Amino acid sequence: MPRWVAGLIWAVLLVSVLIGLSGLVSSATFPRAIASHPIRTKATVSAVYMGGFTPDPSYDYSYQVQGVEYTGSGDSNLGVVPVTDLRPGDQVTVEYAAAAPSESCSCDAVRDAPASTLSAAILAAALSLPLLLRVAWRVRTRGFGLPQSFVRVRGFGEWVAFVVGLAIAVLFAIVFVAYCVSNTIQH
Repeated sequence: MPRWVAGLIWAVLLVSVLIGLSGLVSSATFPRAIASHPIRTKATVSAVYMGGFTPDPSYDYSYQVQGVEYTGSGDSNLGVVPVTDLRPGDQVTVEYAAAAPSESCSCDAVRDAPASTLSAAILAAALSLPLLLRVAWRVRTRGFGLPQSFVRVRGFGEWVAFVVGLAIAVLFAIVFVAYCVSNTIQH
């Protein structure tokens, strides 16, 4: 197989893993309390900026619920004004959770709620499986230059056990990273 084909296969496998991880992080960080009982309110834009992981414009806002002021940030707008036209002091519509007013978003939470975190983790694991199989095959056939003390996997049963163990380990690592990211973002 030509080297560019092998490189293309590795790139496609890595991109599929990144897509799966992206979906998992998105699902894990979505404020689900808003989707269960959203309340729309007007918020005041305090800052507009370009940044984050994407070059899309974002903004910070503040809103009040029963005399208590809360803050949030968003990159979409429930109104008719494009985010690029917002200025500090402008009013935007946001949604917050009835049970937890500090959780808010600038989205339509019911419509935009992603799949459950469990289904996103399963999808991420499924998208990671081809890469795991490719790595397992590479270790089995070439050893990856591992030291002599490494025992190569021999036979179909050992190979299946190796791949399943590797898949479970990666799934736990993905869930752990998503949990850490969601706790970091929400707190």
